[in-house]
Amino acid sequence: FTEGPVNCQDGAFAATSIDRGEVAIVRNGKVGVLATTGGGPNGLVEAKDGSFYLTQNGGQWPAKNIIRREPGVQKIAKDGTVSTVAGGMVAPNDLAFGPDGLLYVTDPTRKPERNDGRVFRLNVETGQCDQILHVDWYPNGIGFDGDDTRIVIADTGRRRLVSMPIKDPSPEKAVTLFTMTVGMPDGFAYDADGNCVVAAVGVKEDEPGTVQVWSPAGKCLEVIELKRTRFITNVSIGKDRKLYICDSGNGGVVV
Repeated sequence: FTEGPVNCQDGAFAATSIDRGEVAIVRNGKVGVLATTGGGPNGLVEAKDGSFYLTQNGGQWPAKNIIRREPGVQKIAKDGTVSTVAGGMVAPNDLAFGPDGLLYVTDPTRKPERNDGRVFRLNVETGQCDQILHVDWYPNGIGFDGDDTRIVIADTGRRRLVSMPIKDPSPEKAVTLFTMTVGMPDGFAYDADGNCVVAAVGVKEDEPGTVQVWSPAGKCLEVIELKRTRFITNVSIGKDRKLYICDSGNGGVVV
């Protein structure tokens, strides 16, 4: 079950394998294991120094790994060493470095209602980690707008993306950017024109996932029907202008 796609600074490509408790890496066409994390590694980002940070859900679905881990944020050092840098979370899902250099982490509560979650802000240098937001919906993918002034979060249950100011995030200041009529949003990335490219999971069991492109004005420009699996969970855009898509239901990444 692939997640957390990263186009690395050195030209490699990395992604998490939630069910295997591993992070995979592709270099020069060869696939290898960057690190074994145990539990359920989900979101993944690369820091400027070449290390990686990931959200560790502890071993909850879709993880199958029998090695449980404390839910939180793990670091993969450049030598492959795995360490826990933040805990005290329920089932962290995704993460992104903000314009302030701090790491922002979504932490939804994984219950059937999908109606509760938190966002944490982590200083990876000092280890200081603070909860900055609590919402009554399921916070999933996370990123930042083109002006780097607002946090953008996928509200999967309500099938929308919302934004709020980085300096003072609160549910009262959340603005809906757009609401999907097909699928529900998971991970997303921004292209060079400021369009939001969203991985959308099928709402029903037999509904294939899609990739959708939404303009800064909140207009749906394109729905890409991959016709592969319900679980199209995340995307990244490489310097080669190619779109890397986590086809999680089939256990792979397509380009």
